[in-house]
Amino acid sequence: MINNKGWQMNLLPTFVPLLQKQNNKPNKACKYYRIPDTEKLKIMVLYTKVYMFSEWLKSRSSIFNILLFLVGFITLTVFIFPYFKTHYGLQNAVLLDVLFGFSPERAYDIIASYGDYGRKGIFVITGIVDFIYPLVYGPLLALLLSRLIIKLSTTINIRLINLLPFVVVLFDFIENTGILFMTANYPAKSPPIAWLTSVAGIFKWLVTGVCIVTLLILLIKKANKKATPNN
Repeated sequence: MINNKGWQMNLLPTFVPLLQKQNNKPNKACKYYRIPDTEKLKIMVLYTKVYMFSEWLKSRSSIFNILLFLVGFITLTVFIFPYFKTHYGLQNAVLLDVLFGFSPERAYDIIASYGDYGRKGIFVITGIVDFIYPLVYGPLLALLLSRLIIKLSTTINIRLINLLPFVVVLFDFIENTGILFMTANYPAKSPPIAWLTSVAGIFKWLVTGVCIVTLLILLIKKANKKATPNN
């Protein structure tokens, strides 16, 4: 378990120098001193809340919780998604959310290829199942990162990397919303929405890649740490 006061002590190196500068050199002409005190406090409070959430994730990164989300992830990926794709005749169709970007023309060509019944399926797959999916894989990645980070890093900014999966979740929600909008309004077309949806999907995959690479790096560091004898 994480010490409840640990996060407070870890924040001292970040906040104390700022407060000392404010007290010792209040009239210095720089951007920092032009920020109103209330705004400085808001920034500190926000950072503290973010850090507390990061630490809370670490305190919940038990094997049981990781396995729980892993089972949910496997269930959705292996059983639920394939079932609904087959049910609506989309088993061989290209889904927009698996693409690394697309043009508006390609997006609407794909939506047209679904047919009326297939487009109804998109509302179930993207509108329900794929809105649950990020709420499963996001926490799973966050818990995995949290568990690996606990004993491998003491730097505050690095330790906050366990929040990165929630950036993926955000972009996934934006992408899903765009796909639903385009499908609901078909055959009417909205190129700006298509481009926004495409960009959200690209960032989703980019940040997912960063999360996976980070996991691999932390796993290698953990393996090396175990392999290195204590001096």
